[in-house]
Amino acid sequence: EPEDTSRPVRVTDVADVTQISAAYRTTCARRTDGAVLCWGGNQHGQLGLTASPGESDELPHPYRHQVELGTGADRVDVGQRSVCALLSSGELSCWGFNDRMQLARPDTDRVLGPGKSDMAGFVVRRTASSDTSGYGLTDDGGLLSWGALAAREGSINPDPVPAQVLTLSKVHEVAVGPTHGCAIADGSVYCWGSSQKY
Repeated sequence: EPEDTSRPVRVTDVADVTQISAAYRTTCARRTDGAVLCWGGNQHGQLGLTASPGESDELPHPYRHQVELGTGADRVDVGQRSVCALLSSGELSCWGFNDRMQLARPDTDRVLGPGKSDMAGFVVRRTASSDTSGYGLTDDGGLLSWGALAAREGSINPDPVPAQVLTLSKVHEVAVGPTHGCAIADGSVYCWGSSQKY
């Protein structure tokens, strides 16, 4: 008889969790000691199973995998095809699919394991990502984007270098789907992408 997945079931091998994030088929949790544990789908390398080379597969991964970050994390954000962790050092480590340079890393491999993202001097407090673009919120209310151009203009597309979305300020929230994004800026909601009218 199939397992009933409609009711909450305690995840018994994960303890002391203070933050959780999920998207598509992947879930990651951050423990109080800064460790990041991920499980679920790894179709795009979202589990961070290996640092180099990145590893993706179609297998289910029900067991929690501790991502090797080299240091503790203050936050983890799962995107549509990638994951980013804000490290206790203030740096950002991202892994997963990189076909549009959405990991803010100059590498051209399609799948990358955990590694430091080049934030071009910006410091972010949280991230979000669509299928092809990455976003970061800064402490001063700025919104950054990188990867496939979205929410900002530029002459390079895709662009792995984060740049500020100049049309938005006082941003305190961002939510991103596979092909669109929305942000709350100065009390108003702004959306962009293929689903902004729905």
